[in-house]
Amino acid sequence: MKSFKKIILISLGFFMIVGISFAEDDIVLDFDGTKVLCTLTKNDKFATLKSYDTVSEGEELDIKAQNIPYNKAVSEWIIGNKKIKANGNSYTYYVSKKDLNASKKLKISYKTRKAKKFKIIFDDRKLKGKNNSKAYTESLKNKTEIYERNSLSFSPKNISPNNTLTCMISKKTYDKIKNIKTHMKHKLDKMDDKFLYTVRTEDANSNNEIKLICTERKKEKIKISFDESKIKCMSKETNKAIKSGSKVLEGVELSFTSISNKAVLWAYGNISYIRPSRKKLSFKIHKSRLPHDAEEIVIKYKQ
Repeated sequence: MKSFKKIILISLGFFMIVGISFAEDDIVLDFDGTKVLCTLTKNDKFATLKSYDTVSEGEELDIKAQNIPYNKAVSEWIIGNKKIKANGNSYTYYVSKKDLNASKKLKISYKTRKAKKFKIIFDDRKLKGKNNSKAYTESLKNKTEIYERNSLSFSPKNISPNNTLTCMISKKTYDKIKNIKTHMKHKLDKMDDKFLYTVRTEDANSNNEIKLICTERKKEKIKISFDESKIKCMSKETNKAIKSGSKVLEGVELSFTSISNKAVLWAYGNISYIRPSRKKLSFKIHKSRLPHDAEEIVIKYKQ
């Protein structure tokens, strides 16, 4: 990213911007910052961009629609002279001069449509639900109406301290032509004490319901593995060092530090490298962090 140059005339205690010049290869962005969040990803580092910042051919932009009403969804991205059907409220774009409009700027905008409405079905005796997509955080109860792409979170409640929950979306379908019954399941992502879910149209059944099934079970000990020559691990509960190969009870929060004391990109279990770079990583052990068919959570990083 390059900043544009301003030619400034200073006279009698005031200044005037009399011209703006750009390098020949600069591509100027043009977007409404109240509706679009644009981030430049370069060498695993991030920079938030503003309208009239400049970028170069081939650079990666993470574009996200912001301040969208909770009952709306992005239907189409318009980037320069290119129109792209939206599969979500964010989009990864690689800068191309071919997409510049007549003014030689890369204008970024989007169109919205009415989002599809569903009901969330869950046991509100065991889960405390929230819809984080509204201007105010809405508490969810069983059969509350929600919209596609809403961001929901669920926290366990009224369960034994020795137990934990496994939560998944469950959808049963029946194909009349093939005479086949199917049962689709996928586990919710768990971050610390919350299960996270972004509403997906394909998760709804024929009654426009999305069913969240939770099972209470005993906490288990999960094996962790990491390179002790590069990473130091501490238990936040006991403030004691944890060795690679140890088995740690679900719910215990661990802290990992790169011995080089440099900011790195962390990865653990089924979570790929987290951006931006950081010196430390902390998370609570949970079975949902295990990759498919794996028996241990591997913690690693790259610089």
